[in-house]
Amino acid sequence: MILTACRTLVGDHETYSAEYIGHRPGGTLDVVVSATPHDHRSMTYLAFRLEAGEWRPLAGRDRDLESAVARAEHETRYAGWDSPELAALLNTVEGS
Repeated sequence: MILTACRTLVGDHETYSAEYIGHRPGGTLDVVVSATPHDHRSMTYLAFRLEAGEWRPLAGRDRDLESAVARAEHETRYAGWDSPELAALLNTVEGS
């Protein structure tokens, strides 16, 4: 279930929320998403970049928002991913 107004998605195993949206020159977006597991694991933050109309995950996960924002601003390595849930959430951010 996507809660578009608050940019939150309740997935099967985690709840995702867009916590930070950074606009880069040239139209590129950096987004940090919190991932809160529905079990005993700790919340983590994932960074993504929108380049040329395609969302790409940046390498790594962080335990705090400040570190994740720094990763979004400076990371150049990308990671592989296949998450329809996260893709649906990131698509709500594009118009920001």
